[in-house]
Amino acid sequence: ILSLDESKPPESWDWAGREWQRHVRRDVVTTITAATLASDDAAGLAAHWGSLLDRPASALGGGVFAIALDGATLRFEPAHGHGEGLTGIDLIEASHAARERALAAARQRGLRVAGHAFWVAGTALRLVEAAAP
Repeated sequence: ILSLDESKPPESWDWAGREWQRHVRRDVVTTITAATLASDDAAGLAAHWGSLLDRPASALGGGVFAIALDGATLRFEPAHGHGEGLTGIDLIEASHAARERALAAARQRGLRVAGHAFWVAGTALRLVEAAAP
């Protein structure tokens, strides 16, 4: 399901409740930068989403495609028989120390950890550095 939403003004995000801004923490993660969807037809899914969003899908190689959004990217990769759906979310880390704390907390909770990623409900949450300006 694709949903595009914008709160005006931004602080009026009703779904989060009246005091949501008090609970925002940017000490570990600052923003979402990418989402990865797996499909048995990654090219077709990328083309479909590109049509819906009126954005071109670019081939990255290896059967992977991407759509550039405003400040983020949607990636589409082959499912390779592992099931279709959301497989990854890239999160900009606040710092290297924050990343290490987050990965240690994931290990402590018994989550699968590999490299700079940990898995929740079958989805890889990847902690990535902010791109240089």
